[in-house]
Amino acid sequence: MNLEALTNELTGLYKDIRAGKVEPAVAHELNNTAANIQGVIRLGLLNAKLQNKSPDLAFFKEARKAAVKKGVKRG
Repeated sequence: MNLEALTNELTGLYKDIRAGKVEPAVAHELNNTAANIQGVIRLGLLNAKLQNKSPDLAFFKEARKAAVKKGVKRG
């Protein structure tokens, strides 16, 4: 899963909550899971920075592949 996919999924969840399509307890658990994913990514970034290394998380590998596919250049 990459950042764009996670954002899209959370946006869809928000819309479903507003429409009453998702039970609050389920929405709560999904939001907790999303927060945990973000926390792991944040820790991975911090760890890589402290070690002067490039982040080696599947999340970033997928994002890089998507960026290359779209022709986005790294700055």
